Amino acid sequence: HQLENLSLVHVEDIDKRALAIITATCTKLEKLGFHNCGLVDASDRSYENDAAFRDADRLLMLENEREIKSLLQPMLDLHTIKIIGDCTADLLTFILSTCLNVKHIFLGMNTDISDRVWANILQNNTFFYNIPDKNR
Repeated sequence: HQLENLSLVHVEDIDKRALAIITATCTKLEKLGFHNCGLVDASDRSYENDAAFRDADRLLMLENEREIKSLLQPMLDLHTIKIIGDCTADLLTFILSTCLNVKHIFLGMNTDISDRVWANILQNNTFFYNIPDKNR
């Protein structure tokens, strides 16, 4: 658990569960990079109203969400994050909301960053930890 720099390149099928495992097992990360990775947003719920989406599927999805929440840890030591490649607005919000002390954010042009995404991130992470107090 002493890893400080993790750079993933062309790694496929990284979902919220994988991201939560990274936050739980790599607690001392200072730099994290996703370079042309397959970031997968499995939280798309457009199919929920489909008749084929059974109650059992809904229960499995809810259990998966609970597991993710139980694994997820804030990345307190992380100061640099790079996301270069496709990334949905939901995943950007999920990732950046856990980076409480981040100082450098690098986002590629294929991320779904927008004003709405920043507003969602700032609801969970105000980044106030990085604002110097002039009264000290």
